[in-house]
Amino acid sequence: MTMPVRTNEERDAALVSARAVRRVRAQLRDDIRNGQLSACEVLTGYPTNEEWARVKVRWLLESIPGMGQVKVSSLMDQLRIAPSRRVRGLGIHQRAALVDSLKDRNV
Repeated sequence: MTMPVRTNEERDAALVSARAVRRVRAQLRDDIRNGQLSACEVLTGYPTNEEWARVKVRWLLESIPGMGQVKVSSLMDQLRIAPSRRVRGLGIHQRAALVDSLKDRNV
């Protein structure tokens, strides 16, 4: 499959869009780390925020202070959540179990 030919304006617009998304995600990670926002709020409030819906669950959980790669992998395995799953892609039961587990950990 060949790459589509894009004009310079289209490339510039894509770069601007990508920068904006990276800024939003960086702010989200900072807010979670600083305690201004909880992962549970992201998991329940994603329908109103498109950027939250596109975030990978693994990335979101690793943003929580005290949750490293090992704890995140263990939790996701326990809840049967695929490593590539995004917040929007979680099932109803997976989301509920994840929120309950995070509340039990006081996160």
